[in-house]
Amino acid sequence: MTENERKLPASSRCQRPAMMERLRRFLFSSWEAPWLQAAARSLNQAVRFPQPREVRIDGLRLYAHSLDRLVALYLCKFTSYNRGHLRLFRRLVKPGMVVVDVGSNLGFHTFCLARLVGPKGTVHALEPDPRNFHCLELGVRANRLDNVRAARLAVADSCGERTLFLSAAHGGDHRLYPTPSPRAGLKVPTVTLDHYLNGQAVDLVKLDIEGGEYQALRGMRSLVRRNPRLVVLCEFSPYLLQQAGASAEMFLQEMEDLGLVAELVAEEGTTHPVSHEALLYSLGPHQWVDLLLRRRDQLQAQR
Repeated sequence: MTENERKLPASSRCQRPAMMERLRRFLFSSWEAPWLQAAARSLNQAVRFPQPREVRIDGLRLYAHSLDRLVALYLCKFTSYNRGHLRLFRRLVKPGMVVVDVGSNLGFHTFCLARLVGPKGTVHALEPDPRNFHCLELGVRANRLDNVRAARLAVADSCGERTLFLSAAHGGDHRLYPTPSPRAGLKVPTVTLDHYLNGQAVDLVKLDIEGGEYQALRGMRSLVRRNPRLVVLCEFSPYLLQQAGASAEMFLQEMEDLGLVAELVAEEGTTHPVSHEALLYSLGPHQWVDLLLRRRDQLQAQR
């Protein structure tokens, strides 16, 4: 991904070592290179953890089951990675809210959101991979987050069972569809958000499911229509949407049909208007952006 990187202010509470920041930029810009993925697979196979490793980030205890997940946690700890999301969450999420984290992985976003909603709020954390989910559960218990409801589920456009294709290089890159290179598969339960939440009011949904965002939107139509103040933070990758059997055009049309308007989330967590044309034609292969989706009537009421 070509990133519009901006350094954190010098007065920021968390100063990130420059070497780790350079590593983050290298990994993000070069990840699709076959040699880098092969190296990551080899390292994951060579370096195995008998027990999950603990990493403390901003007072939170998180756990990694593999070398690549440990690297991901250290990038969260020592670089600007995910800091924009946290700034955005602080603006949007208030005590008592109900939030859904789809693709919770090891739980970094989940635990930060749990702090923001407080004891009267709820965070639903959905993660299908058993090893990621085990670390997620360890973190929920270690941080004593009684307001987190964790479920080992994949979110899709129908309930049932599907194959989760596992990445041996990157524990955040598992997918519900076959990939160009062969992967091991694991049967996992799937659910729609409409079915899972069963009419519960929701304030924010975060979707980070490697191209499955179109199917997730299709499975949350009632949720969007019932919750006028709902906000959806999701990854938008035309390449991954296509790999998942959809397309950028289909995603944007589904968004339009649901009355949702997209704003572009910048690296520092600010949001800006963006046109469908810009989303369709400005992203190259393997590039993605984060979008904040709101109901059109909500935006009109705020003006």
